Amino acid sequence: MTRTLTLFVLLLLSVNLTFASPGKEKRESSVPPHLTLERLNRMTPEEREQLLSRMPRQRRLNFEDRLERFRSLPEPVRERLRLEYNNFQQLPPEKQDTVRKLFRRFSDIPEERRADVRRELARLRKMSPERRSKIMESPEFQADFNEMERELLAGLTANLPPVELPPARQANPVVSPRGHRSQQPLPVQ
Repeated sequence: MTRTLTLFVLLLLSVNLTFASPGKEKRESSVPPHLTLERLNRMTPEEREQLLSRMPRQRRLNFEDRLERFRSLPEPVRERLRLEYNNFQQLPPEKQDTVRKLFRRFSDIPEERRADVRRELARLRKMSPERRSKIMESPEFQADFNEMERELLAGLTANLPPVELPPARQANPVVSPRGHRSQQPLPVQ
């Protein structure tokens, strides 16, 4: 689920980057930067085809693949992803740019470490700022993540809105990538 959310956020960021060309003059055929995946998903096949035909071939193929993966997700997951994207859209432009840059740096992390960093990002975003700060200053956290990973996690948690947990969940132990356990209080309805 966390991987799916991260992939979707990256997809949505790539949609904005695909359609928005800062510093370049916009042609008549350019697509407005506020166009979202959901809007594309609601278009008729003909409308979508016309829009996608403006993209370079490889980018279009990648985008169509991502769109298909999004459609194949269960509805609750798609709804959660929509919420994440709407939350991202509510950020000031400066924070959006910062988050985009941080996600681009995420691709510099070795593949074998990405899952651990994704899980930790999801875990940290569910915490209060005080709890998150305490965790990130802990020797265990410092040992679990290298400097670049810690910078990415700090930047993303500082700039992304916190994840709101569904109601009626009980406190569950949270395990860090190296097996460290902590109790994370979760809201109870």
